Amino acid sequence: MSALTRVTTDQAIAVLFEDAVGNPAVVQSKLAEAARRDPKGIAALLKAAGVETLGDVSAAAPSNGQRYPLVIGQPVTHPGIPFGQLTAKGGKAINLNLIPDFLRDNSGEIVVLNGNEAIDAVTALNGGVKYGNGYEKAIARAVAKGEFKDGTLILARQEDLFKIARERETNPALEQINKIVASGSNLASWCVSSTEYSDGPSVVRHVRLKDGYGGWINKDGGRSRVVVLRGLNCG
Repeated sequence: MSALTRVTTDQAIAVLFEDAVGNPAVVQSKLAEAARRDPKGIAALLKAAGVETLGDVSAAAPSNGQRYPLVIGQPVTHPGIPFGQLTAKGGKAINLNLIPDFLRDNSGEIVVLNGNEAIDAVTALNGGVKYGNGYEKAIARAVAKGEFKDGTLILARQEDLFKIARERETNPALEQINKIVASGSNLASWCVSSTEYSDGPSVVRHVRLKDGYGGWINKDGGRSRVVVLRGLNCG
């Protein structure tokens, strides 16, 4: 590169290892872990390759003023598992990949967030980009207008969580996700979605994966685990 390209650390990892041989996901995972342990050293390595990192976007302050030291178990650079589509009004559709792990704190523990916190966390991982209020309808409008960016992460919708619950017994990857979620207690064994109640946008859907049961909970209320999806082939 003739000039430095300003990207997040995880995006830089993707640039450097996009042509990696063997199992690039393993390489990316190890490098992401190294970056968390020694951010200055990894920044120097990336800069020498012509990539300037913006730092830990997971430490960005969300709109409510709190901070979440978040990482993703499988790095953001992980391509994910082909999972489904997001179809917007007018027939515009993008493919979605399921990231096969959850938001975690810096100690490696899976975090539980309410609706607004989950949107803030996903927005931070997207480098601060938010479409409308970040919830399902706003994302669909962005897709319909051609504004949605390839590779952007979104918070799973209720239908995505229902799909995991419905297909988990026939899909080993989904069954593993269900087992991880089920290891939580009470509401922490559920997942929060990006789906707002049509007549009351102050609440969002939470889904219990083991049986597909759902409930409406205030966006600033109870906290559940977080599943993220990646949009692909958006152009």
